[in-house]
Amino acid sequence: IFEGRVGCVPNIEVKLQLREGVKPIFIRERSVPFALRERVEEELTALENQGVITPVASSDWGSPLVVIAKPDGGVRLCVDYKCGVNQRLVAANHPIRRIDEVLHSLRG
Repeated sequence: IFEGRVGCVPNIEVKLQLREGVKPIFIRERSVPFALRERVEEELTALENQGVITPVASSDWGSPLVVIAKPDGGVRLCVDYKCGVNQRLVAANHPIRRIDEVLHSLRG
């Protein structure tokens, strides 16, 4: 079912709205367990080769990498935006219809 690689949505640009007066924050990285470091580097290289991530020389913003060991021996790389960026964003509230309303509309 899945291609085995991360998919990308073409021609989409997302703009995040920061709260007024917010200054960039750079959260220090978390240590990666020594036993996982090689796999993390391999995964980062693969993501770069697929065009999912791009290396930068420096940045005013930074959020720590979270490494999860997968049962198959691989690693899943995540970023903890909760401790930095998310707290500085304007909340985007999008109302979702209740399930009973959706089901009723499907009946015609």
